[in-house]
Amino acid sequence: MFFGYQRNGVMHLNNHTNNRLERYHRSLKAVTATSRISPGILIEKLISLDRVIYSKIIHSDFDQRLKTRKDVPDALKEYSDKVSSFCLNLIVEQYFLMKKNEYDVKEDLENRFLVKNTHSEYNVFKNACNCGFSTGFGLLCRHIMCVLQFLQKSIFDLEQ
Repeated sequence: MFFGYQRNGVMHLNNHTNNRLERYHRSLKAVTATSRISPGILIEKLISLDRVIYSKIIHSDFDQRLKTRKDVPDALKEYSDKVSSFCLNLIVEQYFLMKKNEYDVKEDLENRFLVKNTHSEYNVFKNACNCGFSTGFGLLCRHIMCVLQFLQKSIFDLEQ
C-alpha cells in the first residue's frame, strides 16, 4: 500500500506499491474499460467488482477451512479454527519437535523458566521465548509448550 512521508511540511504519497495494489488497479481499469464513463455506470461497475472480490474472499475462507491438517494433535485441535493453515503447520511442527526431543525445564524465583536440551538453552517468561522461531513468527514455540507441559497446563491456559 502507500506510506506517507513529509517534504517541507507537506504530506506526500510515495510511488512504492505492491503487487496486490497493482493487480487491484489493473482490475479497476478492466472493469471501467474507458475513461469516458458516466458516474452512475462507474459506481455500478465498482459495486459489481466489490461483490466479486467479496465472493472470492468467502470462497478462499471456505477452502482454507476445508484444507486442515489431519495429523493435528489433540492439544492443538482448537487452534485449527483460530489460525491460518500456514501458522497451524508451523505450530504442529514445533509440537512434534517438542515431543521428539528431551528438554529440562527449571523455574527461578521470578517465574522465569530455563528450557535446556543437549544443544541449547532458552529463557521463557510468561508467553515469550527468546528463540528464533518465537521472536521471528510470534507464535507458540516448542519451549513454551515444554513450560506448559512442566506446569501441567494446556495451551489455552496462557495469559493474554
